[in-house]
Amino acid sequence: MYWKRRLGGHVVEIPRKWVEEGHCTSINRKNYRQVQPGGQRNLSAEIDLNFDIAEVAKQLGIDHLL
Repeated sequence: MYWKRRLGGHVVEIPRKWVEEGHCTSINRKNYRQVQPGGQRNLSAEIDLNFDIAEVAKQLGIDHLL
C-alpha cells in the first residue's frame, strides 16, 4: 500500500475483497442518489449522501477504527 510503503504511515490492512466493487457503489442500487443528476459527478459527496460510514465500517468489522 502506497501510504505504508512510501510515507511510513500507520495502516491497518484489510482484505481487498472487502472493498472491491459492490461495497459503496451505485451498481445495483436502485435508490442511489446523485448530487447533480446528469451533471458532473461528485463522488465524495455522493458517498456521504448514499452510505452511512459507521454502518459500512461495522459491516466490514473495522468500526473500532472510526
